[in-house]
Amino acid sequence: MNLISRRKVGGSSRPINTFFRWAGLLLLAAGCATSPTEKQAKQEAKDMSAVRLFTEVRDESMAGSEVSLPRSSPVTIKIDREPFADERDVVRADVISTVGGFSIRLELTTHGRMALEQASVSHAGLRLVAFGQWTVGKEDSVQRWLAAPVMKAALRAGVVVFTPDLSPEEADRFVRGLNNVAIKLENQAKPKKPKEVEADKKKTEKQKKKEEAKKEKPSAAQEVIKDFENRRQ
Repeated sequence: MNLISRRKVGGSSRPINTFFRWAGLLLLAAGCATSPTEKQAKQEAKDMSAVRLFTEVRDESMAGSEVSLPRSSPVTIKIDREPFADERDVVRADVISTVGGFSIRLELTTHGRMALEQASVSHAGLRLVAFGQWTVGKEDSVQRWLAAPVMKAALRAGVVVFTPDLSPEEADRFVRGLNNVAIKLENQAKPKKPKEVEADKKKTEKQKKKEEAKKEKPSAAQEVIKDFENRRQ
């Protein structure tokens, strides 16, 4: 099954670019990092990830594709051939702590929220199957079926949470790659560089000092009142 191809949502199709192409677009400008932190940030900015969200088919006689997950004790699930959402629908991805482990939380765009709500309503009681792909090193990538949580109720908030078949390190990299794609697509604001953060901090402190000095210095009206009171004494 060719997952990195095209998809249809709500009767329309949208061409899809693989995260391999994003990797080329997001390479930072050449130059030596001035600190280990900046060097690490530069390397992490190259991480790219893709995600596909599928629904389990309601009737086994329906056309679909069979997948198996998780790796430890695989179960075969028949899913729709086309995903209803992908990485272009991600606003933000996070690794969140849960009892006994961690999960991945995906916040979706307006399009993704509508597609998720439609899928969860029409496939209530069935499973949402998540597929992931992310870069490892300069050329290699990993592809894996991640999770298949049951959609017990309509998902209207545009948020997907699942426990992935990933190590903590893999989860961090997968999520980081999704956020990098979201930034490139302008689904998420670009984070400020350490130097920009420091400059904003200094600017804020300078502005705060100005405001404090302004409060301490009496206004012209206050000067007039003070002078008048001194004359009366």
